[in-house]
Amino acid sequence: MKGLWILLLAVVGAGAQEVPAKGQVLASDERLASASNDHAGPGDEAPKVAVTDADRAAVMVTRYDLDVHLTPGMAGLEARAGLVVKNVSAAPVERVVLDVSSTLRWESVTGHGFTQSPVQTDADHTGYAQEVVIGLGRPLGAGESVSLTVFYGGKVEQSGARLELIGANATAARQADWDAVQATTDDAATSLRGFGNVMWYPVAAPVALLGEEKKLPDLVARMAYQNQGARLKARVTVEYAGDPPDGVVLDGEVAELAKTPDDTGTLIGDSEGVATAEFAERAIGYRNVSLFLTAAHPVTTEDEVVESIAPHAEAAEPWVQGAEKVKPMLAEWFGPAPLKPMLLLEHDGQVYEDGAMVVAPLRDVTDPDVLAAGLVRAMTHAWFQIGGAQNAWLDQGLPEFMRLLYLERTAGRGAVVEQLTHAGVLLALVEPGTALVKTEDQAFLRLKSAAVLWQLRDIVGEDVLRTAVAGFRHSLFVNAGLADDVRAFERAVEKASGKDLGWFFADWVYADKGLPDLSIGLVSPRALPVKGGKDGGYLVAIEVKNAGDAAAEVPVTVKANGVSATERLRVPAHGAASTRVVFETTPERVEVNDGTVPEMRSSTHAVDVRVTEKP
Repeated sequence: MKGLWILLLAVVGAGAQEVPAKGQVLASDERLASASNDHAGPGDEAPKVAVTDADRAAVMVTRYDLDVHLTPGMAGLEARAGLVVKNVSAAPVERVVLDVSSTLRWESVTGHGFTQSPVQTDADHTGYAQEVVIGLGRPLGAGESVSLTVFYGGKVEQSGARLELIGANATAARQADWDAVQATTDDAATSLRGFGNVMWYPVAAPVALLGEEKKLPDLVARMAYQNQGARLKARVTVEYAGDPPDGVVLDGEVAELAKTPDDTGTLIGDSEGVATAEFAERAIGYRNVSLFLTAAHPVTTEDEVVESIAPHAEAAEPWVQGAEKVKPMLAEWFGPAPLKPMLLLEHDGQVYEDGAMVVAPLRDVTDPDVLAAGLVRAMTHAWFQIGGAQNAWLDQGLPEFMRLLYLERTAGRGAVVEQLTHAGVLLALVEPGTALVKTEDQAFLRLKSAAVLWQLRDIVGEDVLRTAVAGFRHSLFVNAGLADDVRAFERAVEKASGKDLGWFFADWVYADKGLPDLSIGLVSPRALPVKGGKDGGYLVAIEVKNAGDAAAEVPVTVKANGVSATERLRVPAHGAASTRVVFETTPERVEVNDGTVPEMRSSTHAVDVRVTEKP
């Protein structure tokens, strides 16, 4: 989604069309009628009771059993989906509301009556969804689940409609919204990124429009957050003509397509046929489910760090070289080898990153140094994987923290401080919000989690934090249940450091008390006695006040003529704390915080020191 929001910033508002009200049924829209294949089908009528966003959000899909049949030459997709749907609302529900892309149609729901109609939402590239309302026959109580089997199908062609509707030109829209079922060639293949780009599988979610500030990216993040506890099993069948696709990438996992024999047991030739790939049931993880057909065989580096699927094999070489630059740092933190290789998939559209998978126009960038910085997050996901909704902050925060660490090693601490300072400004706009262990906002998770981990590094030291992270990673192999233990990581850091960090995790992780709001109080320099005929220097007493609701440990630095001395000071919420810094010469300036600890206002503070006595 990142590329989409960058594109939106460039759209000229004067050229945008008027956007209809959210959730409005638009059966008469010409573009939608075309997208819906211009034919009536079962259940083709608006529901008798209006559908609200509360209805759409009342349930979530906790298990998918997908049997998907693709016909790339015709842009066709037909599917049977076995679903387990859970009532996540506080009240009983009598119907289930699900959506797929507007170019697909609901064909049947086994054992249940249903109606379907189009609804406007930019969670799909067409700008609309085909929505089904399924009658359950009996109320589904809060927390209860029901199994459903649904059939749907149609065409999934490339569409930039949602962007063109708000004024984007067709070329820019195509570059951002490149999802489609299409014949596999050296430069193109079926590519379906999932909810937020194209709804090729059933979802239960409110509608969202691009003009509603952050509603769409927030919704995409919420769906990814919910999928951490969901399960996925799938069978993908491809009916092809011409060159057969090589394999399938589903939810970041690669499977080879096996040709299916005909009724006589004979395999059809390469020019046409049917091929199938099976995916065993597993957790979806923090993502929205994607599906790609590949035109080339996977190639894995000898050290199993990178697996690339690129019809133009040479295009992956600079990316592999970039990954090798990052590998030593990750091996130092997490161990010599990743849990699985980072997957590189060549595609001509805008870059798409999903966990340990990167889909990109590989031939467009050839500088390994530039690529290395951009691969750190995906490579961290390859080395470190954790489930459990309450530990999503680690799943999303560690990759961002490692990116900052790599930036420090290659560009210096100043570059990191600049980025953390900017992140602090963004965080201050939304604080106080939701605790890290509960938030669904992916941007918030990345920004605040990285800031939290950077603070932990400064509090306990890099070596200690590295030991704690490695120990926590190892413990996940021994006891998978720790992924759901919200305090497991805190215990790992406390064990490695010998420090009680309950105060820090309480204010920054388990609850969101906002940000600290620091200021410098009294600064009092006192001359020290002369020793051995030499000046004894000064003892500088510094008081720091905190008007915020969160405690913080920050650096307190005394400076003069290129000389500096720093002490760390923990300042309680709505309180004050003092430290004394021994300084070898006449102090000139005191600085508190260096931009690495986000605050409600400025994250740097400085005062000049007035010295009235000499040593």
